[in-house]
Amino acid sequence: MPQTEAGAVAPVEKALSITVDADGKIFLQDSEIEFEELVPKLTAISETFGTGQVWVRGDAATSYGDVARVLVRIKEAGLPVTLLTDQIAQP
Repeated sequence: MPQTEAGAVAPVEKALSITVDADGKIFLQDSEIEFEELVPKLTAISETFGTGQVWVRGDAATSYGDVARVLVRIKEAGLPVTLLTDQIAQP
């Protein structure tokens, strides 16, 4: 993901982590998940545990299009989302 000068995000107890890798593979927490499974899985988690924050990660090699598709799915599931970026090193 791009680097930013924004401060760190405060920890949230109910945050779910979704990572999109350079190959377009999607991981919910540490488990790989198919794109088509995102909405049903996120909806089920939300109904069981409440609507916590979803953090989306990628790296510089991750296609923005792949990340955007995941963001749309999270929105379809009705969950709030935050994009995580690396901080820029300060001189």
